[in-house]
Amino acid sequence: MKIYLDTNIFDLLTKDDHRKKDTEILFSKIENGKFEAYYSPTVVEEILRTKCKRQRGRLEKILTEKMLKKRCVKPIYLNIDDLFKIHKLVDAYYYDSEERISTSSGFRIIRRKSIFSKSGSQAGDRIQVATAVINKIDAFVTWNTREFIKTKKITSLINSVNEKLGYTKIDFFNPTRLIRELNLLYC
Repeated sequence: MKIYLDTNIFDLLTKDDHRKKDTEILFSKIENGKFEAYYSPTVVEEILRTKCKRQRGRLEKILTEKMLKKRCVKPIYLNIDDLFKIHKLVDAYYYDSEERISTSSGFRIIRRKSIFSKSGSQAGDRIQVATAVINKIDAFVTWNTREFIKTKKITSLINSVNEKLGYTKIDFFNPTRLIRELNLLYC
């Protein structure tokens, strides 16, 4: 199974958090070949933007170890054609618009909502999801449960856009759920 690792997966390895153990288990499964793991330039960019120098140093050390020394997490290289595809998909994920419809009492404006917000951290999320989708990744792994895992509607909307544009569906997991499902497959 090909998986994409969100930036927060690397971040959890540097923190004293109850989710760290499952993140470490995920990386051991990756290192043992149970998953084919990928990251994108957006992950590196987000890490380099980390304001705290100490935290950025820890993250850079993890990137160096996992990606360069052990080579268990592979980079996704993007060409100009990929960037155009990502841009088109990102725009499709943000479809906030107004539509005027005629009613018996006059015109009414209908607002459609976006899957993600247009700016902030969610803008990076859209780029990372689109990068994973155009590279035919099976699963997006994140601790960002607020956006993906908790809300099945968001996953459904993302996959609806993907299918309309000719891409395959993508699943969203946190490391705990991914490990649990992997164990169910091999039991």
